Amino acid sequence: MAEETKTEKKRSRLIFRIISRTAVVLAIAGCTISIVSNQSSIAEKKTELEQVQKQIDDLTDKIEEVFIRIYINNVKAIRPEALKMLELVIQCCEEVCGLMREFANFRRSKELKDRIIQINSLEEEADRLYIASMHSLHSEEKDVLAVIAWREIYSYLEKCADACEHAADVVESVVMKNS
Repeated sequence: MAEETKTEKKRSRLIFRIISRTAVVLAIAGCTISIVSNQSSIAEKKTELEQVQKQIDDLTDKIEEVFIRIYINNVKAIRPEALKMLELVIQCCEEVCGLMREFANFRRSKELKDRIIQINSLEEEADRLYIASMHSLHSEEKDVLAVIAWREIYSYLEKCADACEHAADVVESVVMKNS
Protein backbone atom coordinates (compact mmCIF):
# COMPACT_ATOMS: atom_id res chain seq x y z
CA MET A 1 0.00 0.00 0.00
CA ALA A 2 2.80 2.44 0.89
CA GLU A 3 4.54 1.71 -2.43
CA GLU A 4 1.31 2.40 -4.35
CA THR A 5 0.85 5.74 -2.54
CA LYS A 6 4.46 6.65 -3.29
CA THR A 7 3.97 5.81 -6.97
CA GLU A 8 0.72 7.79 -7.10
CA LYS A 9 2.42 10.84 -5.54
CA LYS A 10 5.28 10.53 -8.01
CA ARG A 11 2.78 10.32 -10.90
CA SER A 12 0.86 13.35 -9.61
CA ARG A 13 4.06 15.40 -9.26
CA LEU A 14 5.13 14.45 -12.78
CA ILE A 15 1.78 15.35 -14.31
CA PHE A 16 1.69 18.64 -12.38
CA ARG A 17 5.24 19.45 -13.56
CA ILE A 18 4.31 18.78 -17.17
CA ILE A 19 1.06 20.73 -17.01
CA SER A 20 2.66 23.71 -15.31
CA ARG A 21 5.66 23.86 -17.66
CA THR A 22 3.60 23.53 -20.82
CA ALA A 23 0.96 25.97 -19.54
CA VAL A 24 3.61 28.62 -18.85
CA VAL A 25 5.22 28.06 -22.25
CA LEU A 26 1.92 28.29 -24.11
CA ALA A 27 0.74 31.30 -22.10
CA ILE A 28 3.91 33.18 -23.01
CA ALA A 29 3.51 32.15 -26.65
CA GLY A 30 -0.10 33.37 -26.67
CA CYS A 31 0.86 36.68 -25.05
CA THR A 32 3.58 37.20 -27.64
CA ILE A 33 1.11 36.64 -30.45
CA SER A 34 -1.25 39.19 -28.87
CA ILE A 35 1.57 41.75 -28.66
CA VAL A 36 2.60 41.16 -32.28
CA SER A 37 -1.03 41.31 -33.35
CA ASN A 38 -1.54 44.65 -31.60
CA GLN A 39 1.53 46.05 -33.37
CA SER A 40 0.24 45.02 -36.77
CA SER A 41 -2.15 47.33 -38.57
CA ILE A 42 -2.47 45.49 -41.86
CA ALA A 43 -5.50 43.17 -42.09
CA GLU A 44 -3.54 40.55 -44.03
CA LYS A 45 -0.94 40.33 -41.27
CA LYS A 46 -3.69 39.94 -38.69
CA THR A 47 -5.04 36.97 -40.67
CA GLU A 48 -1.58 35.44 -40.72
CA LEU A 49 -1.22 36.04 -36.98
CA GLU A 50 -4.59 34.37 -36.46
CA GLN A 51 -3.15 31.31 -38.24
CA VAL A 52 -0.23 31.28 -35.80
CA GLN A 53 -2.65 31.67 -32.88
CA LYS A 54 -4.74 28.77 -34.20
CA GLN A 55 -1.64 26.56 -34.23
CA ILE A 56 -0.88 27.49 -30.61
CA ASP A 57 -4.51 26.72 -29.69
CA ASP A 58 -4.27 23.36 -31.47
CA LEU A 59 -1.08 22.57 -29.55
CA THR A 60 -2.80 23.41 -26.27
CA ASP A 61 -5.72 21.13 -27.21
CA LYS A 62 -3.37 18.25 -28.05
CA ILE A 63 -1.59 18.58 -24.71
CA GLU A 64 -4.93 18.56 -22.93
CA GLU A 65 -5.93 15.41 -24.86
CA VAL A 66 -2.87 13.57 -23.49
CA PHE A 67 -3.98 14.26 -19.93
CA ILE A 68 -7.58 13.36 -20.73
CA ARG A 69 -6.38 10.01 -22.11
CA ILE A 70 -4.30 9.36 -18.99
CA TYR A 71 -7.35 10.12 -16.87
CA ILE A 72 -10.06 8.23 -18.79
CA ASN A 73 -7.85 5.16 -19.16
CA ASN A 74 -7.14 5.29 -15.40
CA VAL A 75 -3.40 4.99 -15.95
CA LYS A 76 -1.69 4.11 -12.66
CA ALA A 77 1.94 4.19 -13.79
CA ILE A 78 3.66 6.12 -16.55
CA ARG A 79 5.71 4.00 -18.92
CA PRO A 80 9.39 5.01 -19.35
CA GLU A 81 8.87 5.58 -23.08
CA ALA A 82 6.05 8.01 -22.30
CA LEU A 83 8.32 9.97 -19.98
CA LYS A 84 10.84 10.33 -22.79
CA MET A 85 8.12 11.46 -25.18
CA LEU A 86 6.76 13.90 -22.58
CA GLU A 87 10.22 15.39 -22.14
CA LEU A 88 10.46 15.86 -25.92
CA VAL A 89 7.05 17.54 -25.99
CA ILE A 90 8.15 19.89 -23.20
CA GLN A 91 11.32 20.73 -25.15
CA CYS A 92 9.22 21.35 -28.28
CA CYS A 93 6.89 23.66 -26.33
CA GLU A 94 9.83 25.54 -24.87
CA GLU A 95 11.23 26.01 -28.38
CA VAL A 96 7.82 27.23 -29.60
CA CYS A 97 7.83 29.74 -26.76
CA GLY A 98 11.29 30.94 -27.79
CA LEU A 99 10.12 31.05 -31.40
CA MET A 100 7.19 33.28 -30.44
CA ARG A 101 9.53 35.66 -28.58
CA GLU A 102 11.74 35.86 -31.67
CA PHE A 103 8.71 36.21 -33.93
CA ALA A 104 7.84 39.54 -32.28
CA ASN A 105 10.91 41.03 -34.01
CA PHE A 106 11.39 38.56 -36.84
CA ARG A 107 13.05 41.07 -39.16
CA ARG A 108 15.94 41.52 -36.71
CA SER A 109 15.96 38.05 -35.18
CA LYS A 110 19.16 36.05 -35.31
CA GLU A 111 17.62 32.97 -33.64
CA LEU A 112 14.30 32.50 -35.43
CA LYS A 113 15.58 30.18 -38.16
CA ASP A 114 17.59 28.12 -35.64
CA ARG A 115 14.50 27.68 -33.46
CA ILE A 116 12.46 26.47 -36.43
CA ILE A 117 15.19 23.97 -37.30
CA GLN A 118 15.37 22.82 -33.66
CA ILE A 119 11.59 22.30 -33.51
CA ASN A 120 11.71 20.26 -36.71
CA SER A 121 14.57 18.16 -35.31
CA LEU A 122 12.71 17.54 -32.06
CA GLU A 123 9.59 16.53 -33.99
CA GLU A 124 11.61 14.03 -36.03
CA GLU A 125 13.07 12.65 -32.80
CA ALA A 126 9.52 12.36 -31.42
CA ASP A 127 8.50 10.41 -34.56
CA ARG A 128 11.35 7.95 -34.02
CA LEU A 129 10.52 7.59 -30.34
CA TYR A 130 6.82 7.10 -31.16
CA ILE A 131 7.64 4.23 -33.52
CA ALA A 132 9.99 2.62 -31.01
CA SER A 133 7.47 3.07 -28.19
CA MET A 134 4.65 1.53 -30.20
CA HIS A 135 6.86 -1.40 -31.16
CA SER A 136 7.86 -1.93 -27.54
CA LEU A 137 4.25 -1.66 -26.39
CA HIS A 138 3.00 -4.24 -28.90
CA SER A 139 5.85 -6.66 -28.34
CA GLU A 140 6.04 -6.50 -24.52
CA GLU A 141 2.62 -5.61 -23.12
CA LYS A 142 0.21 -8.51 -22.64
CA ASP A 143 -2.74 -6.57 -21.21
CA VAL A 144 -4.99 -5.60 -24.14
CA LEU A 145 -6.56 -2.67 -22.25
CA ALA A 146 -3.11 -1.30 -21.48
CA VAL A 147 -2.16 -1.58 -25.16
CA ILE A 148 -5.29 0.34 -26.16
CA ALA A 149 -4.70 3.03 -23.53
CA TRP A 150 -1.05 3.54 -24.35
CA ARG A 151 -1.65 3.56 -28.10
CA GLU A 152 -3.94 6.55 -27.57
CA ILE A 153 -1.54 8.30 -25.21
CA TYR A 154 1.46 7.78 -27.49
CA SER A 155 -0.55 8.97 -30.48
CA TYR A 156 -1.53 12.18 -28.72
CA LEU A 157 2.00 12.78 -27.50
CA GLU A 158 3.19 12.46 -31.08
CA LYS A 159 0.41 14.84 -32.18
CA CYS A 160 1.75 17.38 -29.65
CA ALA A 161 5.16 17.30 -31.33
CA ASP A 162 3.44 17.56 -34.74
CA ALA A 163 1.49 20.60 -33.52
CA CYS A 164 4.74 22.28 -32.49
CA GLU A 165 6.15 21.63 -35.95
CA HIS A 166 2.98 23.01 -37.58
CA ALA A 167 3.26 26.17 -35.49
CA ALA A 168 6.88 26.57 -36.60
CA ASP A 169 5.87 26.00 -40.23
CA VAL A 170 3.19 28.70 -40.05
CA VAL A 171 5.60 31.16 -38.41
CA GLU A 172 8.17 30.41 -41.12
CA SER A 173 5.55 30.99 -43.81
CA VAL A 174 4.47 34.33 -42.28
CA VAL A 175 8.10 35.43 -42.01
CA MET A 176 8.81 34.50 -45.63
CA LYS A 177 5.75 36.41 -46.86
CA ASN A 178 6.68 39.51 -44.87
CA SER A 179 10.44 39.64 -45.36
